[in-house]
Amino acid sequence: SLLRTRPPPNHRLVQRKPKQRRGPDVKNDSYDQGQVNIFDYAIGLLDVLNQKHYLSQWGVEQDFVDMRPKSLVAFKKTLGTIHQLRKALSEFTEEFNGEGRPPEFRSISFPPDIDAFFEASESHVKTSAFSDTVLVYTPVYRERGVSHSKSVLGVMIGIAIAHLSGLADGVATRGALEVDLGCEDMFDELYGPCLSKAHQLESELAGHPRILIGDGLIDTLKIMQTEKTDPYLSRVNKDVAEFALSIIREDHDGLNILDYAGQAMKNYFREAALKAGEDADSVCDLYKRAENFASKSKLEFKETNIKLYRRYTKLENYFISSRAGSNSSTY
Repeated sequence: SLLRTRPPPNHRLVQRKPKQRRGPDVKNDSYDQGQVNIFDYAIGLLDVLNQKHYLSQWGVEQDFVDMRPKSLVAFKKTLGTIHQLRKALSEFTEEFNGEGRPPEFRSISFPPDIDAFFEASESHVKTSAFSDTVLVYTPVYRERGVSHSKSVLGVMIGIAIAHLSGLADGVATRGALEVDLGCEDMFDELYGPCLSKAHQLESELAGHPRILIGDGLIDTLKIMQTEKTDPYLSRVNKDVAEFALSIIREDHDGLNILDYAGQAMKNYFREAALKAGEDADSVCDLYKRAENFASKSKLEFKETNIKLYRRYTKLENYFISSRAGSNSSTY
């Protein structure tokens, strides 16, 4: 017998009904049959586009000495791009997870309100990668049933940064964010419906460079808004969930997307830049370069590839509509 989960204390065991989302009594489905822990995970999946084209140009001369020019470009666009994306996400999670209770205080007992403060500041965002796909993920709930709101937001922010930075550097990515069941125990990596659903959103529905939002994530954020567990953590979770919902919008086709160029996300990035001692204008430059990439790509493929032309037209329109929404002609 392999399968079991550890539910938070004081939460009854239930079996998931079709399409039933998590609430106070169904935070972890539990099958007490073995040694594997299954929990709800927030997951972000990001796929680098156009890799097949550059991988086909990996032909080189003998001993890698006299490389063909096309091969040099191909290595940069494949190996270089994937390495940089993985490195950037790894650095983000290390910094994002770096807050919380300092190591020297972890063995000290504090009053409940101080403990709650440290707990709210903790984050457990992880990354993994395979081929040209990267994952950012975290368990949704703590052991005692309180939401990991900061960690869930961290998954969203990490995907937003990776997607926007990639576009600014001329790398098109497409992805999805979702919440569903998953397991890390069997293969020392995340596996389960959460990954399957995120992949389905990205590969079958996203269509062009954007980040789709699954119903599971939206439902989870709405639950966080109304949680009544620890008094302090519940207030924190409510505020975090409200911000997370503010960076989600409905796209032109009725699907929900991560609004990484919306006003709330731009303000977040500016504040983060100032906190890090950087110029807030660097954030504006990032958005400008990303939109310029969309515009140039649209023109590049206008006469040669109608599919890619439409893909980048939609991406350009997103940036234009985002600027219009903030009543500004620039970022």
